[in-house]
Amino acid sequence: MSHPVFVASAQARLHEVQREISAFDTRVQAWLRDWADSDQRGLFHSQRTALQTLLVDALQELARRCGPDQRPADHAALHGYAVQLESLRLWLRRLYRYYRDKVDQRAEAGACLAAADEVVWSCFAPSLFEAEVYGLPIARRPPPLAYLHDHLSPAAILPNMVPGAVRTYDPKLAEYIATLPIPLLCLPESNRRAPWWLVFIGHEVGHHLQYALAPDAGLIAGFRDAIKDVVRDKSAVEPYRWGEWSLELFADMVSVHLMGPEAVSAVAHFELAHGGMLLHHKDRYPAPLWRVALLCAFWRAFSGDDRALLPAPWGEAVAALPERELFDAVAEAACGTLPGLGVSFADLCGRGAQDFLPGGQVDQRTAFLLGDGVIATYSSLNDAALFAAAGYRAQSSLAGDDVAGRKRLATRLLAVLQKCGPDGTRAGGPAPVADIQDPLAYFADLEPT
Repeated sequence: MSHPVFVASAQARLHEVQREISAFDTRVQAWLRDWADSDQRGLFHSQRTALQTLLVDALQELARRCGPDQRPADHAALHGYAVQLESLRLWLRRLYRYYRDKVDQRAEAGACLAAADEVVWSCFAPSLFEAEVYGLPIARRPPPLAYLHDHLSPAAILPNMVPGAVRTYDPKLAEYIATLPIPLLCLPESNRRAPWWLVFIGHEVGHHLQYALAPDAGLIAGFRDAIKDVVRDKSAVEPYRWGEWSLELFADMVSVHLMGPEAVSAVAHFELAHGGMLLHHKDRYPAPLWRVALLCAFWRAFSGDDRALLPAPWGEAVAALPERELFDAVAEAACGTLPGLGVSFADLCGRGAQDFLPGGQVDQRTAFLLGDGVIATYSSLNDAALFAAAGYRAQSSLAGDDVAGRKRLATRLLAVLQKCGPDGTRAGGPAPVADIQDPLAYFADLEPT
């Protein structure tokens, strides 16, 4: 008696898989071509190249495995082999969709993401270009790709943070995803209506720069140890806790260099909102009041400017902390020579403290955003970050109930940011994907800043 359930032959199943792989390969290459056609300025050249290598090469490997010389000799194992190839194709589709959804957001949220992309590049590229001038052996990879998400705060997704949804245990394909081909930077959806919060990009790019400014993530361990050495004999909090905070302290230090005192004010806006927890330390961050005090110390170390950055009563609360001497010592170490690099971040960042001081470039851009000047093209690599800082400074000057003023500022800020930056520079920037052999456990989640 024959089995009542019809079972397709193993050969038929394998041919079906081959057709699916071929059709998927065609779809991926068409999407990459469409992306290239829409990117006339060549801004996403390095990201497309990374995905071309990852997806198309992987699909070609799958197609090769479908060939007669790759099939198992045991006919009974052929059906299982076809199922295995199909599972790998589905994995590649998950990876493709993971990136496609983020890239394709630009069709619906184009103004915000075009502005964010310029700010990311303005924060990311100068330090790496300067590092090359100094002859530093940077870890070369594409710049972070911005996208929107439904969380309150932004987050950096570093190359080692391969999301569970796209991991694979197949050894032949795992090499294609040992690190994310394109690092990511996710931003709150609210940035579309309030683009002055793009000022937080400075902090998130700081995470990416700490990863990129030395091979094998060497700056991460070096900076952690330097901070622990400073506090070892000066703090009631154990040095290892400072080591755990060092990743966020580095990003905060970078944000002050890239966004000036606006980096302090923006963080204070969120951190000081929880009145009952101001001196409660967290796993990845010092207590909110400590964090804001450290940001103020980073600004003093960078600029020499000792003015109060916060309104009362917060300025008084920060100034009254007995740990100010410790915070200044940590700031001097963080803003000094970076471990293993022989230069400070001030040497690399492309900004000067004078840009943020009264009468400097940020003040000038703030007045422009609040005025009626015609929006033109701004070709300096620093312009987008300086305008992002100016956007935050401008909104801080508006009355809380000035809804019309904020809408007008949002429109002007997005329009300006989209016209910042020299053409084509991202295509010539640090592009090749680098393998990181020792992934970091610190960024295992996407907890917001």
